[in-house]
This record gives sequence, structure tokens and C-alpha cells, in this order.
Amino acid sequence: MRIRLPSSKETLFKFIKLLIIGPALFGQALVFSNGRTDRIDNLEKQRAKRPEPTNQIGLGSSISTSLYKVGDSFDIPVVPSITYNYKRFSFRGVAASFKLLPLTRLTLKPDFNKVEAEKGTYNEGLRERNRSLDLGLSFLLPSKWFMTRFSYERDISGRSEANKYSVSVSKAFQFEPWKGEKISLLPGISYSQHSKQWSRYYFGVTDTEARADRPKYTPEDSHQWTLRLIGNYPITEKYVLNTFYSYTIFSSAVEDSPLTKRGYRSSIFFGLNYILGKSTR
Repeated sequence: MRIRLPSSKETLFKFIKLLIIGPALFGQALVFSNGRTDRIDNLEKQRAKRPEPTNQIGLGSSISTSLYKVGDSFDIPVVPSITYNYKRFSFRGVAASFKLLPLTRLTLKPDFNKVEAEKGTYNEGLRERNRSLDLGLSFLLPSKWFMTRFSYERDISGRSEANKYSVSVSKAFQFEPWKGEKISLLPGISYSQHSKQWSRYYFGVTDTEARADRPKYTPEDSHQWTLRLIGNYPITEKYVLNTFYSYTIFSSAVEDSPLTKRGYRSSIFFGLNYILGKSTR
């Protein structure tokens, strides 16, 4: 009988999953030990210096650099800008979440990657790769210094069938540049690990798709680092300007793909929202 030993990449991937999931499970165990749920709930509500949550609705636009060789240099769509909380439900733009337990949420959001097989372009002959829909579970670990979030996501659309693990750290700041005006900033950094199904679906090239200038490409697991900054500026009592900037660096699994032209992506979003009122939680 032959015994197959795990490769170094498999061992590293399992170790990263343990680093991401382990603290989340340990933190959740603390929530329910020794009757400490009230204390954890208070930490969740305080969220450092974040302003009191409100329900908002509006429109926004984003500018993003493209990873792919085929596609616009900048994608500038008009999208809904929504921030809404009702008891256990929350909505942020096109993402939704449901509070399962203290500090623990079930999430639902799309993966925005997409490959279009346009005729007469470099992508002619490829199969279409559409956006997938990810169902996930996230756990928030608060402290007086910063907030740490552990997440697991799984594609439920049946397209990439990928698994994603991530950990992010953020810190909220609020200041008054002049009297009566408050600006909120939320900088953060995150690390994520995506399974090979994600890399191969969005960036791979199969035997039937390969040609002289587009060789076969079968990537393995990928990882990425993201820096982000979220800003909120109340223009009036009823209107607020929301901004979001992110810069993501991808590993070689994405950067070395014949379909991509760079190994990073940057995007910026501006949205004008109307404040409906305080959130109901």
C-alpha cells in the first residue's frame, strides 16, 4: 500500500487555514464561556470610535483598474450605495449579512471577477467566466486597539466552487477638522487565501483554449494582500459622502496568468447617500 504524503504547498495551505480559522473558533468559545455574552455584546456595540450606525440609501460610482488584458482600462459603473440595518439583517451595497450569534455573521456577496470571450480580441475562443456568489461566515474579534475579522466563504453559484479564507485588521478614527463637522476614517489591511478552483476558473487556460500566444495555464492556490480606506463625511444633517479606496496585490497564480496584464488592482468609490434614520438593531 502506497501512502501519499502531503506536498509542501498543501501543508502550507492547511497551516494558513488553521491560522485563520483557529483564532475565530477560540474567540467564539470565549463568547459562550462563563456567561460573558453581555460583555462581548457591549464590545460589539461600541466598535471603538465608530459613529452611531444609520440607515442610508443613494447612488455611487467606482473606478477600477482591470486585471485582464481584454477589458476596459477603467470600469466606471453606477451602483446602488446602501447601508441598512434591521435587527439581525444588514446590507452594504450589494452584500448582505445576518447575525447568527454575538460577533458572528452569515454573509452573502458576489465575486466581481469576470472573463468575457469577445470575438476579434485576445480572449476569442475562451469560455465565459461569470461572477460567482459567495456564502460565508465571519467572526469579529474586538479589542480596545483594533478590530480583527476572520472569514470563510464558499461559492454557492456552482461556477468557481472555490473556498476563500481571510483575516483583516482595521481601526476606526473620528476627528473634527472644524467645529460641528465630523469625519470618520476606517483604514485596514487584509490577507486572503483562495483555493485553486478560484485561480483556475478566473485565470486558468485549458487545453481546448490554449494556442500559440495563449499557452495552457493551470494555477494552484492564490493569496492576496489588500489595503483599504473607508471614509464618511456628513455634508448636511441628511446627506453623507461615502468613499472607499482599496489596493490589492495578487500572488503569482494571478500575475503569471496569460489572461492578465498586471498583478495588482486598485479601485476607488464615491457615493452620495440620504440618511433615512437610525439603524434598528
